[in-house]
Amino acid sequence: MNWTSAIGAGKDKIEDVDYTTAQQYLDHIFLMSYDFYGAWSMTDLGHQAALHAPAWRPETNYTTENGVNALLEQGVQPGKIVVGTGMYGRGWTGVHGYTGDNPFTGTATDGVKGTWEPGVVDYRQIVNEYKGKPGWEYGYDADAEAPYVFNKSTGELISYEDARSATAKGKYVLAKNLGGLFAWSIDSDNGDILNAMNESLLGSSTPDPVVTNHAPVASAADQTVTGPATVTLDGSASPILMAMR
Repeated sequence: MNWTSAIGAGKDKIEDVDYTTAQQYLDHIFLMSYDFYGAWSMTDLGHQAALHAPAWRPETNYTTENGVNALLEQGVQPGKIVVGTGMYGRGWTGVHGYTGDNPFTGTATDGVKGTWEPGVVDYRQIVNEYKGKPGWEYGYDADAEAPYVFNKSTGELISYEDARSATAKGKYVLAKNLGGLFAWSIDSDNGDILNAMNESLLGSSTPDPVVTNHAPVASAADQTVTGPATVTLDGSASPILMAMR
């Protein structure tokens, strides 16, 4: 039996807990390195799952790197730390008053229309409906390792994770000798992020046989139901997420 704990990744939150002691009772600590910024604030915009701090906000507590370092500084064993990737985005609408071409320096009026709730958009919806579509611009903050899409006309801004940022996290895990990667949640992905996670951790080694991950086979989002009715989803052919070293 493995004992694990999923924890918030904010440096200021980690400093409030004695993980030096806690790690004695845990096999792994799952660092939820996402949900850093979102539509709970209309004035404090930022990358929702950044690896590093952006150049325009170097003092932020909320990055994956800061969370990992806070645990390491407490003496947590690197191999117990598992870094999180978010398979969804968080965003705002009505973003205005920003500096230059950086929408994150502005303020918003509301949360962007979400897949399931305001302000939260599944990765696969971002790919299918926003990225590359008319009016939408894709951006990648190379300092933070964080992608986003922005519509200047509507002020809609979505910060999310993609294959490039997930790969950056995987390389970071290897460089720091951390325990691996995990994600939340698999039903929001189309296979892009999960594959990037696995491939980034494999390095030069190739397992035999090679397993290619695909998008989930069964999803409640694909069903239309007129009640009363019973719907059974067979997810037996769907991939199970695990990307540990």
